[in-house]
Amino acid sequence: MTPGGSSGGEGALLALRGSPLGVGTDIGGSVRIPSAFCNLYALRPSYERLPYALTSNTQEGQESISSVIGPMANSISSLKRFTKSVIGAKPWNYDPLCVRKVWAEREEGLEEHGGGVGMCFAVMGCNGVVRVHPPVERALRMVRMALEACGHKVIEWENHRHMEIYKNTELIFAADAGYDYTSECAKSGEPLLASMKPDTNSHPTTLETPLFKTVVGDPVQISAYEVSNRALHTLPHPTPRVLLFYLGSFVDDNANKSPYLSHTVPTNLRTTTGTL
Repeated sequence: MTPGGSSGGEGALLALRGSPLGVGTDIGGSVRIPSAFCNLYALRPSYERLPYALTSNTQEGQESISSVIGPMANSISSLKRFTKSVIGAKPWNYDPLCVRKVWAEREEGLEEHGGGVGMCFAVMGCNGVVRVHPPVERALRMVRMALEACGHKVIEWENHRHMEIYKNTELIFAADAGYDYTSECAKSGEPLLASMKPDTNSHPTTLETPLFKTVVGDPVQISAYEVSNRALHTLPHPTPRVLLFYLGSFVDDNANKSPYLSHTVPTNLRTTTGTL
């Protein structure tokens, strides 16, 4: 049995009614996964909507894919109470990165979307990389049927370059070869859990090579000097500020805007809710 993770401790505590409300941190599901495992409600807000200043976390300085904080509770009303209270305290006065935006009753009431009548939702059971487990697939069908029964429109979400997104994400997360994680864990003096050691006592898998290694490849050591040197010969205007940004960007620097715009426009036409 597992409460999920990475905010699993908070999830277990809430599921056992040890706390009325909790806060977790999330990038790829660390609030949503334990909430799903523990039969809770959760909100994963957009980045910078809720204050993150002074929050303890790993990989400080990694700002390419930023973490957010989100409430976890046993009721939706608790999520609203927490979020509305935090925004009502004007957190941008304490965290300069926090969006200066008050709680909008009109937006909560979906006034610009017909008051919540005849809305459009998208579901995706496979993103071209992985497929959800049968119980999750069944849950998606149930949700779809319930939404359609209420008069809403449900479409299949068409993914766009998810494997490329996954590769770039993993390159960013593994840029320090795991130094931050291992150094923090070493402070406890305890050995790593067996499941965290891919070379010894690893869990059995049907894959000959883990997906991560297949997509990303073997580790390559590269110095800051080499990265800067590449930027000098690649970027049109390699100023110090541009070089610093390039140093922290471990993704392919291709022209990506046009394909995404081409994907967004037809999607907006299907949903009738997006605007350009």
